[in-house]
Amino acid sequence: MRPPPRGGGGGGGPPPPPSGGVAPAADGAANHEFDLHYVEGIDALHDAELGLVVDGTPATLRFSHGRLDQAAGAPAAPLLTVHTSSAFMDRWAAGTASWDDGRLSGEVTLDGPVRHWDTWLAATGYLLAYHPEPGHA
Repeated sequence: MRPPPRGGGGGGGPPPPPSGGVAPAADGAANHEFDLHYVEGIDALHDAELGLVVDGTPATLRFSHGRLDQAAGAPAAPLLTVHTSSAFMDRWAAGTASWDDGRLSGEVTLDGPVRHWDTWLAATGYLLAYHPEPGHA
């Protein structure tokens, strides 16, 4: 299991799909797994299925017990799906843009309840510490 790459804003996260990063199937692998135990408090996060759509290409992100599995294809019942472009992902991977920058500019949009944004960030390893509000892990 490889550690996730470090991306924009000093956080980690899943590898940038179709934007030249490690996308499921791009290197012949059906999926990629990441150990996110470097995120302080990650064990408090409940299992979740999430989505990431880059240039219309969906990926399923399954978080469970401090690990993230990224697979090609749309998730069946995502808690939250993030939509963006490969151009944004390239800037994010280079550290010149953060997820919050993308949301502010409209280059990153959410499909699902906004209250799950911190869950998405923690489950993808972007946050270096996760401290859930009571009753919201």
